[in-house]
Amino acid sequence: MFVIDADIISIFAKSDNISLLHELFGDNAVMTPAIFQEITAPIDYGYEFPYAIIQTIRTIQMNEDAFVCYKKISKNKKFGRGECEAIAFCLKTSSIFITNDKKARYIASDYEITVISLPAVLKAIIKKKNSNT
Repeated sequence: MFVIDADIISIFAKSDNISLLHELFGDNAVMTPAIFQEITAPIDYGYEFPYAIIQTIRTIQMNEDAFVCYKKISKNKKFGRGECEAIAFCLKTSSIFITNDKKARYIASDYEITVISLPAVLKAIIKKKNSNT
């Protein structure tokens, strides 16, 4: 699975390109409950883009092992709940973390989690588009 952080998901949704993430990762693109909460918060302020995310990116549930790991990681107050949940879930499920947050990438790498940044996602989309033409 590919756990996509709120920053990446928001970029694609705000530009009306959330379908590109689905094209690239299919049903393997997921978000944690905390990322879901981050994504849906703008609805309270009248923003519409979160609805496209909810319809496209599946929200996974944290299993007990991931939750225990999350509690340990969340003691580091430098990260939000979304990043901590994503790192914990990836660690316990061997999933890949996609984030644009530099600090979160470093921590995830410390846990030997495979991390993909925004530039890598964009390159993969371009490559996929070019191979389909």
